[in-house]
Amino acid sequence: MRRDRPESAGLRSFASLGSYVKPHWPKILGGTIFLIIIDLAQIVMPRFISQAIDNILTPGKGLSFALIMVGIIVGLGVIIAVGRHFWRRWLVGIGIRTTANLRRDLLSHLQKLSFSFHDKQQVGDLMAHATNDLQQVFRAMTFGFIIAVDILFMGILTILAMLFLDWPATGWLTLYTLIPLAVLGAIIARFGGLLRKRWKAEREAYSSMTARVTENLSGIRVVKAYVQEEGETENFREVSKDYVRKYLKVIRLWGLFFPLIMFLANIALFLVLLIGGRFVIVADMTVGNFVAYQIYIGMLIWPIIAIGWLMNMIQSGAASMGRLNKLFETEPEIADDADTLDISEIEGRIEFKNLDFTYEGMKHPALKDVSFELEPGKIMGIIGTLGSGKSTLINLLQRLYEAPEGSITVDGHDIRRIPLPVLRGAVGMVPQDSFLFSQTIAQNISFGLEREYSMEEVQQAAKIAGIHKEILAFPEGYETMMGERGVTVSGGQKQRLTIARAIMAAPRVLILDDALSAVDADTEIEILSGLKKIMRKHAVIIISARPRSLAFADEILVMDEGRIAERGTHDKLLARDGLYALFAKLQGVK
Repeated sequence: MRRDRPESAGLRSFASLGSYVKPHWPKILGGTIFLIIIDLAQIVMPRFISQAIDNILTPGKGLSFALIMVGIIVGLGVIIAVGRHFWRRWLVGIGIRTTANLRRDLLSHLQKLSFSFHDKQQVGDLMAHATNDLQQVFRAMTFGFIIAVDILFMGILTILAMLFLDWPATGWLTLYTLIPLAVLGAIIARFGGLLRKRWKAEREAYSSMTARVTENLSGIRVVKAYVQEEGETENFREVSKDYVRKYLKVIRLWGLFFPLIMFLANIALFLVLLIGGRFVIVADMTVGNFVAYQIYIGMLIWPIIAIGWLMNMIQSGAASMGRLNKLFETEPEIADDADTLDISEIEGRIEFKNLDFTYEGMKHPALKDVSFELEPGKIMGIIGTLGSGKSTLINLLQRLYEAPEGSITVDGHDIRRIPLPVLRGAVGMVPQDSFLFSQTIAQNISFGLEREYSMEEVQQAAKIAGIHKEILAFPEGYETMMGERGVTVSGGQKQRLTIARAIMAAPRVLILDDALSAVDADTEIEILSGLKKIMRKHAVIIISARPRSLAFADEILVMDEGRIAERGTHDKLLARDGLYALFAKLQGVK
């Protein structure tokens, strides 16, 4: 089996960027032309310097010719300055836009991936992909490309200029000075693959460190509550040490490679002084040409040094691009396909048929032989012990996880054939762990709405959710900015704000997943009464640990170990004196 060379494997990591840069090819071509023009201007400049020096050293000749040469040199300097302005503006600008588009597509792709993917991923690791990895890709594709073009044209043009500056003397001199370049090629072949592997290990360590910081800051309240600041700092110190160790491995290799390049460059300079000086003494080369040749050697040293920088950028960027490609290659487990129906809305008739479900990697099923129906305009209550499968029912109804074919239907259609945007857009979900964005209260309540709406609608939704008066008490009312994840409001206020958000969406199916656990019983009854009035034609599912909250439900499911242990109305279940009656008795409900 053919094995790829490390450097070619690294370059192939960037192939996926083709579609991003293709629309910008005119500016890429223009910027490249400016780079070549600059290289040409730099190449011819030493020739004019040589002529100016030789003219000054020739007896009987005036300074007029030398002044003309100086004027030409200044003109070339202006061309170089203008060219550098445009290639930076175009090529770097394209790199910035491409990285922004790549970051946008990365976020879009991550949002499409299934819950099973996010269950296994750390937020900090994904953040490292969207920040550090993309930054390394930007450096490689932008400055790496610029340096590569510069190395190619500057190197070739400089060598040609050195060869024919004062033939045949400079021809022999160039032959000797190019010997170190052959050694450099062997070094690059050896160091390239090893450097990319070390950069990959460094990226993974950086992701782990970022994940640790993100987790610590997200749980800062818990850390402080349990006085674990020192313990968390020590844990982070260990992760940080691992990152430092792997980064130092890169630096050690890079620190060895760069001095080797400089050593080879100094050897080339030594050969020029030794052999070129002899050519001047025996009059095989003029002083002006000897000075120009030294300038060319200085110009050739830059491509030699730049090869090291380029290799470092490419291998670092390739390691990051490889990690990004792995993410982009991850397909969502749940997505629309060729069997998806062409429907734009649903009424909300729900049916579960002998549903069995087991989470990936788990031995025991989360749900076993679950069957029930829910019609629009009806309210279903669900109650049960922890881990009884209540939230799993809801996750499957929203297709956050995939249920077996034919086990769940909506309006008679298998939910696997209903377009995901239609299904999820018709289901309003209010989870127990309410999430608010760092936006105004009004923006949080109207989050996700694509239609036009008025502030009166926002306020009406807040009134039904029992939060309107408290919003007015905030400094800026509905324009008050929420802190990150809504830390500036209480748990009960967060829950009611998310209920208001669901009401604004006017879903065909409204799900309250223990969404009123942080409010008192009287407020809960008031909110549920308001919901009952506005959801008369919609299906409502209420998951609650309080039987009082389910008293007016049309049917109640009592879950136990993944099965429906009991079902019926509040009064019938109390009369049965079973598990539901036990819940009610423990809470003093009659």
